[in-house]
Amino acid sequence: MQSNKEVRVSIIIPILNEVMHIEKCVFSVINSTKGIEDMELILVDGGSTDGTLEILKNLSNKYPFIKVLHNEKKMIGAGINLGILESRGKFIVRLDAHAIFPDRYIETLVGELERQDESVVNVGGILTTLPSEDDQIAQAIAITLSSRIGVGDSPFRVGKIDKPKFVSTVPFGAYRSEVFDEIGLFNEDVPRSEDLELSQRIINSGKKILMIPGVSSTYFSRADIRSFILQQFDNGRCVTKEHRGIVSFYKLRHIIPLIFTSYLLALIILESIFFTALSPLLNLFILSPMIAYATLIFSTGLYYSIFNKKPVQFFLVPLILFLLHSSYGIGSIYGILQIIIPNLPSKSVR
Repeated sequence: MQSNKEVRVSIIIPILNEVMHIEKCVFSVINSTKGIEDMELILVDGGSTDGTLEILKNLSNKYPFIKVLHNEKKMIGAGINLGILESRGKFIVRLDAHAIFPDRYIETLVGELERQDESVVNVGGILTTLPSEDDQIAQAIAITLSSRIGVGDSPFRVGKIDKPKFVSTVPFGAYRSEVFDEIGLFNEDVPRSEDLELSQRIINSGKKILMIPGVSSTYFSRADIRSFILQQFDNGRCVTKEHRGIVSFYKLRHIIPLIFTSYLLALIILESIFFTALSPLLNLFILSPMIAYATLIFSTGLYYSIFNKKPVQFFLVPLILFLLHSSYGIGSIYGILQIIIPNLPSKSVR
């Protein structure tokens, strides 16, 4: 067992059914962090059924600085909160089981946080998205989640910086532990985007979030179309249902898929009923946003097919972009329907 001596850094990783990723994630943290034995690594499992728990047990038996907790509420926010409440560190680092981390990742973030004044309570870097599998579908998904047309102006996903910059949120960052006493813990009522909601509360309180150059974690995206669609549908649903009333949460990138999908559904209905009755010029006007969208996504596909020397990406990247926007948008519409009809089924996916 780890002694009761003072712990400077507590690293928290929420987990659910991550048998394919968790060892790679944990070993990347252990191997990249100098002095890890003087920190605490808290692994919070949300009820895994795929063999993850056996891996966690083996890890905790091997490394005395690893603590395994069980999150009965299953929600990510609840898992992180459980880890925070059990932690002893002056600094809290929230990581993700779907990611790996480079040399000195923890030390760099915590060191920068120590150098900043107390108004800066959260520090992070950028995110590099890679495919979980070595196939064309997984590669197209990773490309989509790294492109501006795919994820909008999210600075940590598509931005590259050469100097520190204050931002609205960072992935897998370090926090001053006292910030959770001041503004509260993660929201346990939302199944997704709990980090974005916390970041907005940080900013609303007058505190700051800093993104620094030269620090990049690697996130492994979904590997197949089905799980990708379910993930994006749930993301969209949470934006309208779970985060309703939190006006400051919303950014334009959260709303555009809803607008796009609503237009698309209206277009299908309108054209199926009135196509022959409308003049060619009016039809062209109505279809012009869709034509512009198709031109944009196929231009993106053409760019990546040439840049990566993989012709199949000319078709796959536009397909995945369309699936991202439409499934997110349909999820947003479904979230609105859930508000109107509370009995509609709801099951969050991870």
